[in-house]
Amino acid sequence: MTDIRKKHPPKRPPFTRSALRFLARTDVFFFAILWLTVLLVAGTLAQKTMGLYRAQETYFSSWIVWAGGIVPLPGATPVMGLIFFGLLAKLFLQPWRRERLGTIIVHGGALFLLFGGFLTAQFSAEGAMVIPEGGSRNYIAAYHARELAVTDVETGAEIVFSQRVLKDSAPLSDSFFPFPIKPISYFSNVALERREESAAVPDDLHGMARVFRMTDAPREREDEMNRAGLIFQLDGPEESENGRYAIFESMPIDQTITANGREYIISLRKKRTYLPFSIRLLDFEKQVYPGTNTPRAYRSDVVLAEDGREWPARIQMNQPLRYKGYTFYQSSFLQGPAGEEVTVLATVKNIGRLFPYIASIIICIGLLIHLVQRLPPLIGKAALLFLLCLPLGVPGQACAETHDGEGMTVLSYDSFARIPVLHEGRIKPLDTFARDFLTTFSGRASLPDMTAAAWMAELLFDQKAAYRRPVFDIPNPDVVSAIGLAPRKGHHYSFLALSQALRKNMPMLRSFQETPRESLSAAQGQLLDLYAKTLSYFEISRSLSLILPDFVVGDPELAKKLGMAPGQALTYQDMIAKRATLGGLITDSNAPGTGKDDEVLRLGFMLQLFDKDRASAILRIVPPQWNRGGEEWLSPWQVLESGAGSPETASFFETLNRAARAYRSGDAAAWHKETQTAFAESIAMAGQTLTPLRLFIEYHYNQLNPFHISLSLYGAAFMTLLVGGIGLRRQSRFAALVFLCLGALVHFAGLAARIYIMARPPVATLYESVLFVGLIGVLFALVIEWRGRNGLGVLIGALIGATLQFIGTRYAAEGDTMGMLVAVLNTNFWLATHVVTITIGYGCCLVAGVLAHLYLLMRLFAPEETDRLGALAGNILAAGLVALLFATVGTILGGIWADQSWGRFWGWDPKENGAMLICLWLIFLLHGRIAGKLKPVPFAMGMALTTVVVALAWFGVNLLGVGLHSYGFTKGIALNLALFSGAEILFVAGIGLALWRRTAGAREAGT
Repeated sequence: MTDIRKKHPPKRPPFTRSALRFLARTDVFFFAILWLTVLLVAGTLAQKTMGLYRAQETYFSSWIVWAGGIVPLPGATPVMGLIFFGLLAKLFLQPWRRERLGTIIVHGGALFLLFGGFLTAQFSAEGAMVIPEGGSRNYIAAYHARELAVTDVETGAEIVFSQRVLKDSAPLSDSFFPFPIKPISYFSNVALERREESAAVPDDLHGMARVFRMTDAPREREDEMNRAGLIFQLDGPEESENGRYAIFESMPIDQTITANGREYIISLRKKRTYLPFSIRLLDFEKQVYPGTNTPRAYRSDVVLAEDGREWPARIQMNQPLRYKGYTFYQSSFLQGPAGEEVTVLATVKNIGRLFPYIASIIICIGLLIHLVQRLPPLIGKAALLFLLCLPLGVPGQACAETHDGEGMTVLSYDSFARIPVLHEGRIKPLDTFARDFLTTFSGRASLPDMTAAAWMAELLFDQKAAYRRPVFDIPNPDVVSAIGLAPRKGHHYSFLALSQALRKNMPMLRSFQETPRESLSAAQGQLLDLYAKTLSYFEISRSLSLILPDFVVGDPELAKKLGMAPGQALTYQDMIAKRATLGGLITDSNAPGTGKDDEVLRLGFMLQLFDKDRASAILRIVPPQWNRGGEEWLSPWQVLESGAGSPETASFFETLNRAARAYRSGDAAAWHKETQTAFAESIAMAGQTLTPLRLFIEYHYNQLNPFHISLSLYGAAFMTLLVGGIGLRRQSRFAALVFLCLGALVHFAGLAARIYIMARPPVATLYESVLFVGLIGVLFALVIEWRGRNGLGVLIGALIGATLQFIGTRYAAEGDTMGMLVAVLNTNFWLATHVVTITIGYGCCLVAGVLAHLYLLMRLFAPEETDRLGALAGNILAAGLVALLFATVGTILGGIWADQSWGRFWGWDPKENGAMLICLWLIFLLHGRIAGKLKPVPFAMGMALTTVVVALAWFGVNLLGVGLHSYGFTKGIALNLALFSGAEILFVAGIGLALWRRTAGAREAGT
């Protein structure tokens, strides 16, 4: 029988359909995501040495990446194009079924996002508009591109040549000007070397070329800092002007050329884009946090002019001006050469601007549908758990008095510690002020035998004791030996010993101050920091010296001449009125050496010493008096110097004087009464400039230290589980769950208190993100425990909670953790939603990583537990999907915040790349697992390494020291991060190798 298939072979699908099927293949997408992840990591690391712009051009915006300068590899542009067409092919070829609805919507949102990114990359224009106050501009200067401009001085007309043609060295000519320009050398960054006056200068050199030699300089890491230069040849303008010229950016003198009776200016500058309208700056205003130089906001009042019509507008930080497709953002400011204020407006025209907004909504909807279809119990229970946590209150008031070990009543610092003070732009209780500085000096928020408030009282009212107390922590023995101090157990030294040692080494300290900080060794830098700390310590100690009763006259005759009683203690304020009398006594003294004259000289010398305290400005404890709407609080000495006091201020100073006398005499009742009065007077003077409830909560937040309590509870939960492994399993699991829930409640209460105190979400610093991610991880773990009821969630929650709370204590030891936000972070709704969402994603990633660790351990040591392994694998997948939801949406929201704040959705900033790295890693693993490309063990190994990816994206990118909005820079974690990452990789690789050997052995035994 004839095989008809040979006569009529099956028709091959058309080439287009074959190409679409290839693009839609899961393995193509799988490996494209993997390679994009590799490029992302390589490009981000390169930003440390190459800078943002060059790394972007080399890795992210390029078609080809040259590995080692030899091997061509695909860059990010073709890879993202492959992903785009692959997703598009999936939408056309794969059936649209109900169970795939979430995936289809997510892919559609991703297509919108990629297409918008393509439009932005190809057609957007970015630059800056720099306008001096009173000036006007009608053009945008590009950040990176340069151009050569030839301008007719008489008419103002000009013609420009792009940076590209300047590098070609081909002659430039045009009918606009009657002479050709031949570029000889173009410098991306130029070094100028002044010619020696005695050296002969060639006759064919003109202009700046006769003054400077131009050579290549190493390119700056940030491209905006480079100064381009050009050497060119002219032939034809005038016989006397033929020859070589040298020009560079921002040249102080214009290079003019005369030809055929007309004058031209030749300049090298940033590429300009002229607008059909102009902007005139009427007024620029910079707002700072009170008592600091830290900018809180910038504002430019401008006039927009077009076709003879004008109208006013205001551009503020995070509130841009949009007109005719252009958006003007308040970026920064400069000081002009004549001292005038100059505003810098970041300017963007982006036709793809709306695509990310649409894409974020589509992707969010798709991921939610996908999760609801796969994990309905998880979503419902998680929502219920969050609702149960919302009613949590804030801790109540602590007792007012303290007692010593024998039951004797001692000084109470409750009222004293709650007196408000303005510090680092924020009104805080004196207790917080004391804790911040004590932590800075000693590395801890309290001393072994006294609280921070008690230490502050001693420093303000009893300097003799405070100067002898060992407060300063010097852990580096090289610093101790450098200034000649004897080593001490505990590494703590007194101010008196330290100041004497530093005084002997002032020449060495001055030489360090004159040396660039990067050229100093670690010990030398620490020594300078130590010197600065001693200056702050002394300044704080003298903050109230003008109201302290330190002037006592024992001689009756001298006391009578000064109009005071013998033995009476007066303050500096009292002695000011007697200065003239005292000066006369010193001048009229004819018999020096008598006891009376010695006392006169002593008083005069004391007045001179106290005069030096006038510079004390750290303790801003006096609210504004004559302007109730003002924000600038003053130190007592500033009040005296500026004359800004009032009868209320005088009463406040008298109360502090009585409190000082009570403190020195040890009168606990009088001390308690006067500090209560001082607190009440301070609150009354402050009026509407503070919220007393906020001070109350912050004070008790400090006393209770909720995060130390939650750390202890998480540790107790973990230890209880360990005990349960020995015997009492069910009882210990319940007890551990109780400890974990209590820890989560205290953790949440601490965060709620911080939110109220700072009046913003706790998402602006690295320390705050550690606290927030830790809580998210614990809550997610409680959801897992609710579902499984087997102790697994308790174990995960205890590990994550205790670890992150412990890491948080390291950042809390650096001082005030409630600092004010810089201007760009003092922003709108989008920042809060972005950081909250992305940190939730971090927490979910950590839960997934811990689950994967447990799966690998169980797979190695208990492979027979197939049911538990299957349930654990399902939890890993669920946690990964939830993490992907929050990480993806958080990353997109970050782009929206960037677009709202400084005009570009994505700029390949290290912080942005870190967020994208997490998303790509999760997409790679989840697609590989769902599509069957990754088996359970490789998938678990990848998810276990998610902890490393999160650590690098969260902490590691800050070590690069580059970027526009990395708001959590930290120091000293490189070694710890490397050790953690190395240990994790070794752990995962070791278990993977052990499981592979077991599988290989089983195969050999089977054969």
